[in-house]
Amino acid sequence: MGHGCILSADTHCYDSSRGDEHQPTASPAKKPRLLTTAAASWLIGIILFSSSLYVLSLGGPRWLGKITPIGGLALLIGWGCVLVSGLKKEN
Repeated sequence: MGHGCILSADTHCYDSSRGDEHQPTASPAKKPRLLTTAAASWLIGIILFSSSLYVLSLGGPRWLGKITPIGGLALLIGWGCVLVSGLKKEN
C-alpha cells in the first residue's frame, strides 16, 4: 500500500511507499507550448478560412479569395503542432 505518486502544489512528487521526495519525470514545459501554438493556429485559421468563404458566398469582394489559403495553412500548422506534440518522446 502507499504506492503511487502524490503531487503537491510545487510539482514535487512524493512517493509514499519509499517515503522520499523527488522531481516528476515528465517535462511539462514543451507539450503545452506546442498545444498553445496549435490552438492559436486553429483560431487564426478558423477566422481567416471560414470567414473569408462566408463573406465570399454572400457576394463579398473577390480579393478575400486570396486569404482563404492562408487560413487553411494556419489550420494545417495547428494539426502539425498536435502531431509533433503527440509523437515527441518525454525524457
